[in-house]
This record gives sequence, C-alpha cells and structure tokens, in this order.
Amino acid sequence: QLEILDFFNKEDLELQQFLVCMGFGSILMPLTGLNSFGVHLYGGSGVGKTTCMYCNLGIYGDPHMLTLGQRDTPNSRMNRGEIMCNLPLNSDEMTNMTGKDISDYCYQLADGKQKNRMAGGGNVERIRGKAWHLMAVSTGNLSFYEEMQRFRDSPKAEMQRVLELRVEPNLKAVLDKNQTDKLFRDSKENYGHISIDFIQYVIDNRDNLRELYEKIKVRLDAAAGLRAENRFWSGGCAATIVGALAAKQMGTRELDTIYEMDPSH
Repeated sequence: QLEILDFFNKEDLELQQFLVCMGFGSILMPLTGLNSFGVHLYGGSGVGKTTCMYCNLGIYGDPHMLTLGQRDTPNSRMNRGEIMCNLPLNSDEMTNMTGKDISDYCYQLADGKQKNRMAGGGNVERIRGKAWHLMAVSTGNLSFYEEMQRFRDSPKAEMQRVLELRVEPNLKAVLDKNQTDKLFRDSKENYGHISIDFIQYVIDNRDNLRELYEKIKVRLDAAAGLRAENRFWSGGCAATIVGALAAKQMGTRELDTIYEMDPSH
C-alpha cells in the first residue's frame, strides 16, 4: 500500500495527491466543528477519478466494497455515512442525479445526520445514530454546480457545501496506460495496512494535531482569501493538509513531496 501512495509523488499530480490525502484528513474532521467536507470530481472517463478515490478509501479497507455506486439510493448513502462516522464516504459515477437530488445530497451531507423517518410496523420514529464528521468524494461526468443551477436560480448555499473540481486527463500525460492499469488493480487488492498505525498516531497526538489544524487554517484562509461562507472548504482543506502531515510525521515517507509545509509556522 505504501508503494501505491508513492505512485503519486510526481509533479502535475497535485490534485490526485490532495484526493488521496483526504483519506487521512477524514478522521480529523471532528477538529473542524463541521460535519462534512464534500468534494465532487467531474470529467471524462479514464482520467483517474475512481483510482484516486480507491486509494483514498483503501487506507482503511476494501475500497471497491466500501465505495457506493450509481444504483445505491440516497437513503442507503446517508445510512452508510452514519455507519462510517469518520471514515470517507465515497460515491462513484453519480452521473444520473437530477439537480434536486444533488441539492439534497449537499444539504444532508453537511447536516451530518440522516433524515427523520418512521420505523416500519408502528407509529414510531426510526432510531438514528450519532452525527458523522467525515470527508466525502463523489465522481461523475456531470458538474454538480451546473445541474443545481438548472434546478434552482441561486444554489449558492449548496455550492458552498461541496467543492467541485474538474479533473483533467493529466494522468495520461504523465504516465502510460500500463502503469495506471496496474495502479487501479493494486488499489483494489492492497488496502487497510496502515490504518491502525495512523489512527493510533492521531489518538496519541490529538492535542498537537488540533493546534496544528488551527495554525494551518489561519494560513490557508489568508492565502486563499476564504471567508465565513467558505467554512466547509476552509475546514476541509486544512484538515486534509493536517492529515497528510500526520501521516508523514508518523513515518509514511511516501508522502514526502505531497505537502512540504513546516508545521511550526
């Protein structure tokens, strides 16, 4: 699995590096005070969206089985979020969603809990678990922002809750097909090996990581000009950077070139 991480230590793969490190940052979301940080990737086929998502979730377990797909219902997706709690909630090929579906997804993901429903067989509310605090990656050929604008005149609130990124086919420019095919296969067969050590490191260093998060968030907000309305982007991106630094400090040297930032600054 460390060799898989090392695969992304190349120039022009900064987006892929960020997505992989969201896997480390997801369990740090409780530091942010937010329930979620959602990122949607859109672009054509064969640009590495699914592979990066598998590497992200493969930190903790079988990414193929843990990743939701096109046919999974919204209710099952949010039930999975409740179960995952702090682990990444990833959904592949969310291409057939309507603007309303996407709007509902953005709001509910940010809300951190399932919608209230009645239990079957009686006038009783379904028991809900604790709120989730996690990162979520979704992929598709369509733009969430464009679809929401077709559904609603001003979907600004929803758009702030999910950061949308267009994925250009730069994997093809940097690497050959044999390499990317092998990476995809390896990501499905090698997973979960570093999760216990990483989670233990976070538990043992939670106070230091909280302090580091606050410092990085201040720097990020200033550098990117982020304001209160951008709180999801600010908190999520800062937690992702802290996750990458935590993995590096733990001894995951394969992350050496992903985020070169002095934690003391």
